[in-house]
Amino acid sequence: MLIINAHQTYSGLSEGALNREYVALIKDEMVKKGYHIQQTYIEKGYNINEEVQKHLWANIIITQSSVFWFGTP
Repeated sequence: MLIINAHQTYSGLSEGALNREYVALIKDEMVKKGYHIQQTYIEKGYNINEEVQKHLWANIIITQSSVFWFGTP
């Protein structure tokens, strides 16, 4: 399972604490169920080739993001 934290920080308005909590909760619950987890936190940067490999590896992909004006970041 691949969990992507797609939160975009807006200083003083949206720091991403809730998204981090959701990602941690999802990860903990899925590990309890026996899933192997890989994660990406988009704001921390990523390598495109590594991301492609993660997507090919994953049987489930969860994108956790805030809702900004009824759309994803």
